[in-house]
Amino acid sequence: MYTNSGQFIIQHDDGRKEFMTHDFWLSSDPVVKKTKLASLRKLVKLDKVLVTCSCTNPQPIMSLCHITDSDSYYIRAISSKAHAKSCHYYGEGSERQSPGSIYERGFQKKENGLTEIKFDGQDYRLEKTEKMKKSNGGGTKTSAPLTSNGGISTNRPTVYATLWRLLTESWNRTIKLAYYEGQTYPTHGAEEVYNRFVNSTAKQYTLKDIPMNKLLYKGEKTGRISIIEDDYKSKSAAFTMLLLTDEDIELVGDMYFLSLRNPTKSTKQVLSVDANSFEKALKSIRGLSGPYFAGGFVKNMGYQKIPQFVSFALVPINSYGVPVESSYERILYTELCKQKRPFLKCLTSSYTSWNGFVPDGLLIDTTPKTIIEVFGMSESVEDYHIQRGIKIEHFSNLKPKFNLWYWDAYKGEKFDLSVLPQ
Repeated sequence: MYTNSGQFIIQHDDGRKEFMTHDFWLSSDPVVKKTKLASLRKLVKLDKVLVTCSCTNPQPIMSLCHITDSDSYYIRAISSKAHAKSCHYYGEGSERQSPGSIYERGFQKKENGLTEIKFDGQDYRLEKTEKMKKSNGGGTKTSAPLTSNGGISTNRPTVYATLWRLLTESWNRTIKLAYYEGQTYPTHGAEEVYNRFVNSTAKQYTLKDIPMNKLLYKGEKTGRISIIEDDYKSKSAAFTMLLLTDEDIELVGDMYFLSLRNPTKSTKQVLSVDANSFEKALKSIRGLSGPYFAGGFVKNMGYQKIPQFVSFALVPINSYGVPVESSYERILYTELCKQKRPFLKCLTSSYTSWNGFVPDGLLIDTTPKTIIEVFGMSESVEDYHIQRGIKIEHFSNLKPKFNLWYWDAYKGEKFDLSVLPQ
């Protein structure tokens, strides 16, 4: 629940103050909202009023935005970090409606066309200082997803964000080639997506001056990890992303042993991760069951010893290799895959008219393209449902350029794929 973060303060130049609750977004009368926001925006441009959020002092200034294509209006944070942590507009609450999401931070496009991943040194270095070891409890560094930054610097990409980005780009590229150029639609088992990751996506990224595909351990015999370390004079541990099922996770003492598989091969290789780090990674994805792509940086532990993760993350997927954030997404995307419907997963706000909002997915075989949203969190998560109302209103106003389809799974609505636009 909010503390005092549920309203905007409209400060007029004559000293008058008005108050507008965040629940204003949920008004059933869109004409009232549009008229009010259009009037306010004119006054803001004339320096007649200032709109702030009541969540903290000093009160963060808000921006009133106009969408030309749909002639609609909305309010957004100028700086999400200026808001109280309990406020919808703070950090992760506004992350997916503003630039600089975790899938963009720390990824720098270079002049040669490649993208450098500016990892925290603790994520990939083989040698840790005693200070590093103590600060991390002596174990693997766990990389958190969007819902928690785990105390990690916001200017550095997490291993979770990196795995998610690499996997999403691999899925999207495979789908585009299947739909536009007639190549194979991804099959059950994620082979095509993984091949795209190994043979294309990983080649587009570097760690400092090292191509990521050169650091890639692809599930060969584990001696390959030592060879990668030797090739780069111990500048970095090997990087990996491999398939993991619930049945292939074993806890022995304070270590988890993971039987991981390259989706294009039948053999498995065992890698280890300390129990604390594995459980943190699982908690950060809200305990969602497998299958997963498990990955991070992994190091050789010595002759005939099982290699161990230096940093670790889990990305839940469906059986076709689509990254998912909930069991409801897994249901939806699995059904779409079974029907071979071409859809993209969204990392950023890809179109100007989206105005910074990032949907869950985009169906590309409809005219116009169809924005996909799945809402699964309980109504008790108030900021999530305020965000839901804002996104539905905004995306609904994008017709005729985009359709919108959403599933209110949190209401217990039965999933019905037949209502998706064809």
